Amino acid sequence: MDWYFFALISLFSAGFQRFLLKVSVEKQYSVKLVSVWLTLTVAVLSMVFFIISSETFVISQILIVLSLVYGLSFVGLTFFRLVALRYLPTVIFYPLLQIAVVFVVLFSVLYLHESLTLYQGLGMLLVPISVILLKKQYPGDWVHFPHINKGFVLLLLTIFCAIFFWGVPKLATLHISQHYLFMMLAFWCATFMSLMVPHRLLRTESNSPVVCQLKYKQIIMGVGIGILFFISISTYLTALILGPLSIVSVIYSFSSVIVVLLSVVVYKEIVTLRRVMGIVVTLFALFLFY
Repeated sequence: MDWYFFALISLFSAGFQRFLLKVSVEKQYSVKLVSVWLTLTVAVLSMVFFIISSETFVISQILIVLSLVYGLSFVGLTFFRLVALRYLPTVIFYPLLQIAVVFVVLFSVLYLHESLTLYQGLGMLLVPISVILLKKQYPGDWVHFPHINKGFVLLLLTIFCAIFFWGVPKLATLHISQHYLFMMLAFWCATFMSLMVPHRLLRTESNSPVVCQLKYKQIIMGVGIGILFFISISTYLTALILGPLSIVSVIYSFSSVIVVLLSVVVYKEIVTLRRVMGIVVTLFALFLFY
């Protein structure tokens, strides 16, 4: 099996995982509870696969540093994304999140010395156009999303975390041979960091309390998302071992398209002509990257 096969598995599992995160937001599930069980599930699965694999338990400085950075970036990405989805429509948030992949491609070219084709360069130029198209506000579009400025601040923070989240695994494949150990340490760290996030940071602008009913459903949701995420990140690492970061990361970023399409179908989110054009431009830019 080549890297493209593993990249596709990572793409679809990440798409359904992200959509379930959106569902947890719509159901007003506790961000903290879902995230803790998500990271705990990935940590336990990584530990199980590490035990049954042939990897050796050797702790190095680079392993510790990359695990901490990856775990922290995941926690930031997850919490900022879940809260941002309360203030921005999915059809706006996920296409704009793809800005992060541009920086990942630049990192792969400047630091890893991967080649960037003319088409990939043109794709990068199209990203600002998609941002302008998607950010345009319409009076009827934001009835359910009144705090738009707060949403875009959270989006910027999510993009910052996404850059590290998508880029660090490539460094791990280059400098670390124990990939399950890397995932295990990263997500045990992420679990503890998720537990330390104050509940007050997860409230909406209206100060509505975090819903605590039916906790078992929230735990099941967190475990289910964690299983999908484990599949996604383990196949993403495998694809990075076999293929270039500049292409694999772009394929992985297409998972946002799955989220947008499912959100339009399930939640009937508003899609104007201008917004469709923005999504098309974004997808065309990502196609040029490939």
